[in-house]
Amino acid sequence: MGGLVLLGLLVVGAIILGAIGFFIALGNSRKIRGLEEKLARATLNVAETGPLTDPAAASKAAFKAQAALKTPAKTKTSTKDIAEEKTPVVSDGPVSDSPAEPEKPEGFTPQPPPKPPTPAGPGAIARGIENFKANWVIWIGALSLALGGLFFVQYGLEQGILGPKARVACAIGLGIALMAAAEWLRRHEVERTSSWFTADTALAAGGIASLFAAAISAHMLYGLTSGVTAFVSMALVAWFALGAGILFGPVLAVIGLLGAFVTPFLVDSESASPLMYAYFALVLSASLAVERYQKWIWLSSIAVTASLVWAVLLFVSMPNEPWFAPYLGAVMGLTLLVPAFGFPPKWSETRMLGFKTLAKLSQHYPTILTVLTGGAIATLLMLMAVDTVFSYQTSALALLVFLAVSVLALHRCQNLDQLAPMFGSALIGSMIAFSHLTFRPSSSLLPHFGFTATLTALGIIVLLVGAIWRAERSVRPMFWIYLAAGAPVVGIGVLWLDWNEVVSLPARYWIMGTGVAIAVQIGHAVFFHRIRDRLPNASDAFATSAILLMLCMAAAYMTGWQLTVAIAALALLATATECRFDFGHTGRLAKALVALTTGRLVLVPGLPWALDAGSAELFQVFAFSVALLATGAWITLRAGRMVNQLVFETAAISLAGVFLCVLIARALDTKFEQNLMSMALYGAIWGLLAGAQLIRARIDDRFQKLRVLIGYVYGGAFALAVLASITVFNPLLTGTVKGPFLLDTLAFAYLLPAVLGYALMRLPQVSSIIPQIVRIVAPLALIALYVGLEIRRFWHGDDLSHHRVISEELYSYTVVMLLITVGLIGFAFVRRSAALRKLGLVFVGITAAKVFLWDMAGLAGLARATSFVALGLILAGIALVYQRYGSSGEPNPESGGEPEPESRD
Repeated sequence: MGGLVLLGLLVVGAIILGAIGFFIALGNSRKIRGLEEKLARATLNVAETGPLTDPAAASKAAFKAQAALKTPAKTKTSTKDIAEEKTPVVSDGPVSDSPAEPEKPEGFTPQPPPKPPTPAGPGAIARGIENFKANWVIWIGALSLALGGLFFVQYGLEQGILGPKARVACAIGLGIALMAAAEWLRRHEVERTSSWFTADTALAAGGIASLFAAAISAHMLYGLTSGVTAFVSMALVAWFALGAGILFGPVLAVIGLLGAFVTPFLVDSESASPLMYAYFALVLSASLAVERYQKWIWLSSIAVTASLVWAVLLFVSMPNEPWFAPYLGAVMGLTLLVPAFGFPPKWSETRMLGFKTLAKLSQHYPTILTVLTGGAIATLLMLMAVDTVFSYQTSALALLVFLAVSVLALHRCQNLDQLAPMFGSALIGSMIAFSHLTFRPSSSLLPHFGFTATLTALGIIVLLVGAIWRAERSVRPMFWIYLAAGAPVVGIGVLWLDWNEVVSLPARYWIMGTGVAIAVQIGHAVFFHRIRDRLPNASDAFATSAILLMLCMAAAYMTGWQLTVAIAALALLATATECRFDFGHTGRLAKALVALTTGRLVLVPGLPWALDAGSAELFQVFAFSVALLATGAWITLRAGRMVNQLVFETAAISLAGVFLCVLIARALDTKFEQNLMSMALYGAIWGLLAGAQLIRARIDDRFQKLRVLIGYVYGGAFALAVLASITVFNPLLTGTVKGPFLLDTLAFAYLLPAVLGYALMRLPQVSSIIPQIVRIVAPLALIALYVGLEIRRFWHGDDLSHHRVISEELYSYTVVMLLITVGLIGFAFVRRSAALRKLGLVFVGITAAKVFLWDMAGLAGLARATSFVALGLILAGIALVYQRYGSSGEPNPESGGEPEPESRD
């Protein structure tokens, strides 16, 4: 019994001593602050500026002031300022009088002295450390009170003195008493500081913690209250703490905010209730109201983040409830209306979210919070749309409503213009996700196509109305113009590419819907063309949109060569519109359509289709396409549109060359396979394209560098095709050769590239970068390869892959090499080319080496003797020619006159 009494005395003594120590420490803290403030005022002589509230800052200021007074003044400005203050200055020694100021001329207006730069204050962490140093005794006293109460409760539990109800009542009473003491202290405190760590805050925090403990223990420990009662009681305590944060600072607000969002975890409930959505919406509204009053931007960030996290948790636990989308709408509305914008929403700042606004967080915080919240909500709705049909419908409807509000109701908040494309993109994304990411048969999606198409149409209408509504009121009118111009193209394109595969509607429905959209876009183009002086690019944007919709219509109705011709016709329409109305976007669209036409004729379906298609279809697609592109080149030439002229002209010439190559390949009845003929065909195509560009660059100086660059790219593709023909697809490795003798695939693979390459390398743009010896050797090497392979085919037939070499074949090579040697030397002297003479001598050496090293062993009898005799005669003839005409290429002395300069070909 004596031990219990002793324990009770210790508990009571701890409480009493803790309270005494708390208030003694509080009084000492106030005295210390008062003395420090008096010392600072006496040192700085700024009594009129009011009391200082931060002791640490006052001590630093006093130290700086004393150091400044001990330093003698060095400028007239500082002495004058001290004299004009008319206040006694405390210093360690006498201060000399300032020199007399010179008389000021008449009409002189004295300029105020420049203000010294405001020093940057300490950071938040440094301020927190300083505040804790100044108020640590307060927190020790509060901790002592809390421990005393805890020991008191523990003693009651161990001895059975207090029952469950009494314990809960004591906790509630302690919480109320601490809150009352905090309020009394707040009202009677002489000086309020800007610190978060104050005595009244500590007491209020202890009171809130005690009230929370009472509500939790009454339900979870003692079973005195039901789940609903416990939930309501803890929610009331949390909201009370949020409201108390306005009076006692952010510590109470954080405690209340965390308590409000953690309360549902602490209450046992059999299942989640839809009322939880309303509860978290109320918590968010209270948090945002406190943030708007106190300007604690972190408070609203925590509240919005927690609200969205709870939205996901509630959706997972209650997927079939219809409150998910309305709750996100409430979060979006509260975030928009409460922190700064008000009702109706209005904000003078027009900058949208970007790197510059993020760098100025405090100034643009409402914009940043609202836009990021809108992006998070749009993403959540798009992701939740794949769960069930019901969630898809509610999410899509919510996104449509958000889109309409962001377009039509936020014209006074132009800093939130980003919300419209966010919600529109999420609406399109939900349609795509629902059709592809759901595991259901395609037939089950057909009933939902009407709903999806209706939402798409309504979204397009909202943006089209917004183009007229917002363009006249916005600082960025083209932002809304481009949204409205692109909405029908994106919406109808997604429906066609995504949903047409699963619903398979007849083409007439797509044509009807697209036709209506085309008419609307043309109407907008006409409307904005009337006010083109204010919005010069608006009509251009809608005209471009109309042509793109025509492309969608063509894709829905046409296939094959008809679609290719339709694309070429749309390219002509786009460039004609550009030339007539001086549009820029339609001109760029025309170039893209030309590229699409060329791609369809060359790549996909391209050459594989062209080699197998019917003659009528082939002729129609190439004839009509080339004619339309040539017409476009003529129109752009007359209008002075040099860039588009280059595009149309190049495409027409290139497709004409491709058509010729296709005709040759079809005449040879060659299938498009990975063989020698296919490489030869591609090489010829790219060679022709390179030649067309380089020749055009010589004729017209405009865009010469661009044309030459394109020519180099085509030439590189030509060189790669020739290299592949020599190595990978060489008949010595792959086998058979097709076609009549001398006009077979070997001619296409080597003879045609030799002629085409020689012609390309004679162009100035190529000859200036490729050495002369390469320009001569490369074509001759291809010709020699062609002749050699033809000789081998003559003796062995179509299969060249075996390694056997017969004597007749070897002798044929020698004869041909001797003829080539004679011809090359003769041509060199006719052209007076030193390079060709040197190449001829090299070929003489090669021929001689073959005769001596190969024919001697491979030939026998008359063939061997003939080879050596022929070689000897040719060598003698060459020597005679060099002796008569000289190695320098001088003319016959009998002709008289000066020697002509040698050709450099």
